[in-house]
Amino acid sequence: MASTVNIKGLDKAELLVRLFGKAPCETMARLSAYSEVSKTGCMSLRKSAREELAHNMHVRWFLASPIEVDFSGDEVDPTRYDGLTRHGTFAQIVAQMRREETPECSVVINELNKAELLVRLYVYARDPSMDAHDAEERHYMTAFDLIHTTTYIDAFLGYPIKTELGGRKADPREYDRLYGEGTFARVVEELLQEQ
Repeated sequence: MASTVNIKGLDKAELLVRLFGKAPCETMARLSAYSEVSKTGCMSLRKSAREELAHNMHVRWFLASPIEVDFSGDEVDPTRYDGLTRHGTFAQIVAQMRREETPECSVVINELNKAELLVRLYVYARDPSMDAHDAEERHYMTAFDLIHTTTYIDAFLGYPIKTELGGRKADPREYDRLYGEGTFARVVEELLQEQ
């Protein structure tokens, strides 16, 4: 019998979006499948996931990616999804989502434009004295494209970010380990003050 992963209490639409971000698919197929979604922003990808789950809890495909996950219960057999990606990917995604729920180590980012946040994190990583407004338009376009294909950002334009930006909260520890304690929260706070 295959081991299962408990997803009780997790936002299943958010989980589907993250599984989509790690699932294999032909790049052009993925781009064409959600080009309409990306025109209206990150929330549309989550909206598409919610709509999919509203009428189908056993998701074989989401946009142009194979998923093969039954979301109907609290326990999920990840065998088919992990067979598409690599063993343990499903559990890693769930573990990351659980870590984000831990209040003592998370920063609320749900009200922020994730592409703009990514550019700000990059600017600080590149040069803390650089004005965030000096970032080039192409950086924002690259960030927008990246955020729509994956939610875990290992690096951006050659600078380590090491942060999951797909959820309501982000765990800042890896970023702060690289750039100083409290740096992630300061970047978020500056961005919130400008809104």
